[in-house]
Amino acid sequence: MADLPTILADVLGEHPLAACVAKSLQQCSMREYVGAPSKNLSEYQDPPSYLSFNDRHIAQEHILKHVAHAPSMVNDLRNLAYDEIRRFAIDYMKREPKLYDRPSYGRMVRKGYLCDSTRVCEAYQASVGDMASQYACKFHINTKHNEWMTVFYFLQPRPSPSLIQEMDLLTQRDDYKPFEFGFEEDILRTIDDSVKERIQAYGEVDVSLAVFQFLAEKEASRLIITNSVNADSTFQWTTSRTTNAPTIPSRTQYISPDCPDTFWSKYPSASKRKAKSRSPRSSSTNVREGAIKKVRLPNRLGNRNGVRRSVAPQFLQRAWARAVEHDATFILLNCGTAERIGIRDRASNTLFLSDIIDPFAPGYGAIHIGLHAALVSDALKRPPPFRETVYAARSVIPPPAHRIACKTQLPEQEEVQMRTHPDEFNQGIAKLNILLISLSFAIYHSEAPSAFLREAASCHPASSAGHAFTKPKPNKSYPRKECAHFVARCDLGMSMKVDVYRGFATIQTESGEMCQPVILKLAKNAEGHKNLLHEYEVYKTLAASNVTDGILMVHGMFQDIETGAFGLLMQDGGTTLYEREQIRLGVSCPTKFRISAAEYEKLKIIVQGINSARVARIRHNDIKPDNICFNADGDWFLIDFDVSNIVTHPEVRIWEDMQTIEDLRDGTFVQGENYY
Repeated sequence: MADLPTILADVLGEHPLAACVAKSLQQCSMREYVGAPSKNLSEYQDPPSYLSFNDRHIAQEHILKHVAHAPSMVNDLRNLAYDEIRRFAIDYMKREPKLYDRPSYGRMVRKGYLCDSTRVCEAYQASVGDMASQYACKFHINTKHNEWMTVFYFLQPRPSPSLIQEMDLLTQRDDYKPFEFGFEEDILRTIDDSVKERIQAYGEVDVSLAVFQFLAEKEASRLIITNSVNADSTFQWTTSRTTNAPTIPSRTQYISPDCPDTFWSKYPSASKRKAKSRSPRSSSTNVREGAIKKVRLPNRLGNRNGVRRSVAPQFLQRAWARAVEHDATFILLNCGTAERIGIRDRASNTLFLSDIIDPFAPGYGAIHIGLHAALVSDALKRPPPFRETVYAARSVIPPPAHRIACKTQLPEQEEVQMRTHPDEFNQGIAKLNILLISLSFAIYHSEAPSAFLREAASCHPASSAGHAFTKPKPNKSYPRKECAHFVARCDLGMSMKVDVYRGFATIQTESGEMCQPVILKLAKNAEGHKNLLHEYEVYKTLAASNVTDGILMVHGMFQDIETGAFGLLMQDGGTTLYEREQIRLGVSCPTKFRISAAEYEKLKIIVQGINSARVARIRHNDIKPDNICFNADGDWFLIDFDVSNIVTHPEVRIWEDMQTIEDLRDGTFVQGENYY
């Protein structure tokens, strides 16, 4: 067959599989059935940064240090596809004279159709992504069955029409049958147990086998892809520029080994070239003995002394950060008309990038069959995935043996907290207008904290009584005693709008150091910021109404000097009712819940308090086990008021909140049902 390389034509001959393989190898990108952009691409503005807040706080052991061009990568992937197809075809044709099933085909259409990043992402999945994933599974997972299926699926974590869209390749799982991968029993029986165990490990912690980054199909995006490789291979990682700030204790970082004996092992990494890497920038400076230690705040980006980098390095840093978070080896950078494939070398922290690939050129399918075959093979050969997140901790499935506990409170923090009176701490932090934020969990270990400035006062009575605050200025130095330092010890969840962190806030007072557990909610976009502002207004209304029973103390709203991100800092309410039922029932996803009569009475007082607040009545609108907390002292709290209503009309009846806790008492509450 003319469209088949000789190495495959000789093997496949006239077998029906030959035509199927030929079409798959020649498959290229498409633009049909993916919809039109939501608006003209010229209306999109370049984002101020492609980086997320967390990307600046990755531990030094994990940061990208070198970007290297690997001109042979495209051919290497294509040849891998040929080798895998040849090996599979020989075995397949021995047992199957006919073709009972085939992989999904993409659809080819015209080249000149402009798409936003979400449409480019969908086009990739429809044209080659699903097809290549099925081939990879046929090579390495369900090799002995006629069905062409895949245990993986593509997920867009943040689907929104914009200039950038991220996508993950995850393992299919059902909460009630987590290790069947959506397969029928007759298919499962043909899969080796060792393979099932390894794929199961990926499903347990929801890590992506590869990182996919898509840009809108426009010339500026193509320039980002083109300029991602230059003559100087040294990469300058962006971190916070706060200096002379408090440091956080060092932690051991788990670094998984690279897969040996791969085609990319021959690529010359920075360690082999003995290139010099950038030494970590210290966040502290030498201070003479007896001098008052001062924290130097960074300047805002775009100001005279601010630093604004080109978007290509930011795009690479974001992609690398996601690869580290998922412990993925492969990265795809795609803008619709051009793409590069990246391979992460963990030993040298080098990113190998391919030549620019034309998605519309025939033979595009062969490259991506090779890519998906490589990433599945890599996943099966390396140690189980590592990801220290609350999701792994909440799972009833035991975490990997090499998981490093890092969310526990440090002994010195526990000692300080034990001698800290909460109300004294609340008064002290209410007077501080600088919040330094560090991350110290999983792959994150801040080289320097991010500096946030107060934007809204604490809800403590001392602040609510008309106490005005003076906003500090960027690019200035302030004594450390004028700063609160929050160290995040874990993330409690990440959504499209808001990230939530749990940790400890430390302040310096005349009576000594004070420390308390707190929660930080960080807005990721304008909609998240709007939700935090609304939630703050609700807490402010409750504080003005002297409603304090079961309501967390809010320490204020703060804004990051460098990124503009807004954060809401508040008291930690403890364990959720959802978490308690997970442990009690021994299941990952409980659906029914029940509280005791005494617990109901505590919640009843809280609900009555918010529903009849003096300044304005509050309807919570989202009471559920995730939003009910209790601490070690037996205090109960309602949390997450971001979708609540401030009811000002006196004739409006509020009954839904009380009905929900009554259902919890009676055991008739069902998780997932809409009570509002």
